Amino acid sequence: MRIRAPKDFWAGLVFIAIGGGFILLAQQYRLGDLHRMGPAMFPTLVGAVLAGLGAVIALRSLVFDGEAVPRFYARPIGVSLFAIVSFGIALQWVGLVAAVARQVGNPGNLWVATTTGRVFLSKNANGSAGSVTFTRLDSLPGATAAPGRFVTSIYIDRSDSNHAWISYSGYNFNTPSQPGHVFSVTYDPKANGGAGDATWTNLDGGTGPMGDLPVTALVRTTRGDLYAGTDFGVMRLPNGTSTWVVGGTGLPEVEVAGLTLANGSQVLYAATHGRSVWSLKIP
Repeated sequence: MRIRAPKDFWAGLVFIAIGGGFILLAQQYRLGDLHRMGPAMFPTLVGAVLAGLGAVIALRSLVFDGEAVPRFYARPIGVSLFAIVSFGIALQWVGLVAAVARQVGNPGNLWVATTTGRVFLSKNANGSAGSVTFTRLDSLPGATAAPGRFVTSIYIDRSDSNHAWISYSGYNFNTPSQPGHVFSVTYDPKANGGAGDATWTNLDGGTGPMGDLPVTALVRTTRGDLYAGTDFGVMRLPNGTSTWVVGGTGLPEVEVAGLTLANGSQVLYAATHGRSVWSLKIP
């Protein structure tokens, strides 16, 4: 039997191999049925479709004429793989910009954070690009409580440009020496002989009503209440207290991806993952 379309034949085998891999790896999970699907159902179905498509393509290559396998160029493939691997390795150390916030009424005050927990502050962010300078805060001597995890949100104090509330994703087991998901961060530019210093004050500790919940968003009301979006709803830290409570009633247990407090309004908007946008009248 002659292979009349080598390119299609090998493409079909690749599809079969990938689909078979999906099916094989899914066997360690529960399959369930179409009424109550288990975690193995979707990858098994995808693998079966890929493998079936690959079989059809491979069989057609034995009947219909097609293209030959083109010449293999190792250099561009090697360069592409090297770039992807290098990016993946560097990402866990350098990170990406994950949160940006400017102080209301003071556009020159800019706080920036990354996926690896680095936090920077600029006092001249409204200047020309070449003149903007940043101070890294999480590496200063007093920042011992800063967790090196994904920063999800920054809310700058409207009355103090050196103070902000910062939220973190992830779980405490990733940074057991620096637990917590909501922090009050204060920068003192005159500390350490003018070198500056910053402190992270843990507002939840990963215990109590907040629990070990990844926090996705933060806002603060004019009366000083702090609202935190989590993977399971919205929590509230009333001003002057240290105990988190449920933010309000009626919201389903769903990830809250963003919180917005409209300017001049006492209405809090919560954007959820797949469950629409909800509003809460702030007392």
